[in-house]
Amino acid sequence: HALEVVRSAAEEVLSLARAEGIEMNEDVVDKTIEATVRMGGGATSMLSDLRAGRELELDSILVKPVERGRERGIQMPTLKTLLSLLQSHPRVRT
Repeated sequence: HALEVVRSAAEEVLSLARAEGIEMNEDVVDKTIEATVRMGGGATSMLSDLRAGRELELDSILVKPVERGRERGIQMPTLKTLLSLLQSHPRVRT
């Protein structure tokens, strides 16, 4: 199920990029999935930051894309959900 979330988030970012005139190949979504699988049990930088109690880069990774999507009329339910979950985490400073 985690890979479905990754795929959905990547598709939302791809839609936003295209709406903003950024040319991206369709295979960027598959490449994102492949990179995630190769990562195995490794932690993302955001998870490492969360575990270490460091501030997360929510603004650039999630907040701005969600805002830009809203401005362009692009639905971004996966990114919105991820943002909401992270903002409600007790160790995340907002």
